Amino acid sequence: MILQLVVIACVALIAYWWAGQGALSALLHLVCVIAAGAVAFAVWEIVVIRGLFPMNEMFYTSGWSIGLVLPFVITLAILRVISDKVVSSNITLNPNLDFALGGVIGAAAGIITIGIMVIGIGFAQLPAKFLGLQQYVSDSSKGNITKSASLWLPVDTLTEKFYDKVSLGAFASKSPLPQYEPDLAAQANLIRMNYDNGKSKNSMQNGDASVDRIIKVTAPNVQELFKYSSQDSRGWFYEDPWNGKINKGEEYIIVMSFKASAREKSGSMAVGDAQFRLIIRNDEGDTKTVLPMAVIAQSKSTGNPVGRFRFDSPELFIGSIAGENQPTMGFEYIVPEGYKPVYMQARQLRLPLPMDKVETIDVNDRNRRIADGSLFSTAGKKYVQPDEFVTSNMKRITDIGRGGLINPNNSLGHRWSLLKDRLTGLKVNKDRLIISGRQRFALDILKEQNNRTVAISRFYENPGEKLVQVNVSYTNNNPMAMPSPDSSNQVPLLIDSTGNQYTAVGYIYIERDQVEISYDISKPILKLNDLPSISKSRTDQTLILLFSVRAGVTLERMSYGPDVRAEFRVTVRGGR
Repeated sequence: MILQLVVIACVALIAYWWAGQGALSALLHLVCVIAAGAVAFAVWEIVVIRGLFPMNEMFYTSGWSIGLVLPFVITLAILRVISDKVVSSNITLNPNLDFALGGVIGAAAGIITIGIMVIGIGFAQLPAKFLGLQQYVSDSSKGNITKSASLWLPVDTLTEKFYDKVSLGAFASKSPLPQYEPDLAAQANLIRMNYDNGKSKNSMQNGDASVDRIIKVTAPNVQELFKYSSQDSRGWFYEDPWNGKINKGEEYIIVMSFKASAREKSGSMAVGDAQFRLIIRNDEGDTKTVLPMAVIAQSKSTGNPVGRFRFDSPELFIGSIAGENQPTMGFEYIVPEGYKPVYMQARQLRLPLPMDKVETIDVNDRNRRIADGSLFSTAGKKYVQPDEFVTSNMKRITDIGRGGLINPNNSLGHRWSLLKDRLTGLKVNKDRLIISGRQRFALDILKEQNNRTVAISRFYENPGEKLVQVNVSYTNNNPMAMPSPDSSNQVPLLIDSTGNQYTAVGYIYIERDQVEISYDISKPILKLNDLPSISKSRTDQTLILLFSVRAGVTLERMSYGPDVRAEFRVTVRGGR
């Protein structure tokens, strides 16, 4: 109620003031307001991402508010000074007509001014219900986000629609507002529908998040996409305020990784369905927003690595494992027929989508890969195009198998083992298999003779995949020895007989009396700088890369980016 009255009072005061100043003065002010608003929206993202965020951490919670309101106020002040100097006198009209026209024009200026203020303040770290008004809520029965109320004088929506129109017309640019910030007034409300009633993070900086993969899911009908499995008989469906119930469409899973800087103070991510929106567009340029109907995430450090959580109950928030270095999550969206994803917007951070690299699976495969934990696997993904490989440095090797340079095996080797109370950086599941993390150990700890019933000596393998260990040390003229890192594409790859490529997901590094173990099957190693440095002149260093490959394949080559170093023939057995 308070916000409703404040908005009306502010617009009325502005209208009354300019009614007293006369029609021409009000018109000049309206022109200045429109121009100032256009400038503010044009520089908004640049001011926030490149200006405020790098300047000080205090702007992480208020940057999107200040970044819109401050340029508007500054530009308006400058334009007012210029207009007052250029037009120093007024035109005299009939007093009553002058007052009436001035009031109408002043009201228009007031609507835009207060509209920009309301939108800007909406992006601050505030409760979802602000000054007695919450425009969007989670449906109490199904969990869907619905429009629950509006401003009596909808200055936010009117301002958004006005600038949507002029950014496609008089102020047209290569990045019109409705195509890059659709449903802006709604977003100013949704961004505050976060964990702990607006107190959790409401923004991300450049680099906080990245889109790792895009998976398109097909199904006989849309209803199948909502189900947990083909046996799921519940008729739940997700609908949002803009698209309602989508009867025809496809699902897209946007798999994202988040850096530690994106986590809450508790050490974990907390995501809901309001802050992560997918922007979609059709061939005619019509741009829309869709919200996620489910999220796929690792929620426990034991058991199945991933789970699927539908947004089917009110105010549902999914957390990552506390302290996880780079949480990976998959956001599921139903995209209406005729539309395609354009970019992802995660807490206002806009991320382009590489739509030329979309993987397509059917709904049954999606359900299976979620159930067995393999959805986030990168096995088989292409990092180098087949015609880019260079074989001038390639050598044939036969040193394979147990103890050789290439060894299909998920054990730590050397009869090493660990006990759970020794682990601080590595995580294991209930079967005592290492699933993720990184930790350095004294070699003597790994050599301890532990009871086999409690010992940890193997890595977790995704169902349908096997671990292959490749020695890349400088030993015995090893052609696969790791080169010095440079700026080129040097992603370490194993390549099978059908051309599938597999990147390393971990390593075992031995240096004198120390051993470092790093492993995360969902996070490929794409740069040599992410690996321990080894030297040709040292004989006390051993580096073994861990690759997760599809079971049953025959591996034929190893490369660093397009530079093929070795040729061999290793068949990876199937089954578990």
